[in-house]
Amino acid sequence: MLKITSSIFPEKHSKNKLPSYPEMDVSYDEEKGYRIEVALAGYTKEEISVHRENYDLILEGELCVNCDNYSYLPNCKKIKLNHFKHTFKLPKDILDFQKINVRFVDGLLIIEFPLRKDFTEENENIEIM
Repeated sequence: MLKITSSIFPEKHSKNKLPSYPEMDVSYDEEKGYRIEVALAGYTKEEISVHRENYDLILEGELCVNCDNYSYLPNCKKIKLNHFKHTFKLPKDILDFQKINVRFVDGLLIIEFPLRKDFTEENENIEIM
């Protein structure tokens, strides 16, 4: 069963402020784990960084163009068009961090986090006192 979750969604932003990161979808499947899809049209694989620091997943990218075609900018080496950085807090007790799968296909970054084999989702009713 696939369900959208908010536990690792980006922080909220005000209506007047545009987010500094690209559009992304986060989903959870009880059998497969978490999946993050990030729309990065125009970026190359070399302009994107994905790394983990403990239980934080950090996505970062910088879209630049070379100044070779801009002779009127004599000291220019690169023009930075866009930069993003986003950190996800990952649930440490259920994910298998040794098997994270990241791929970049046709402008779409796909990150998959499988569940640990020994994890079982338990539901429990708690009595109200």
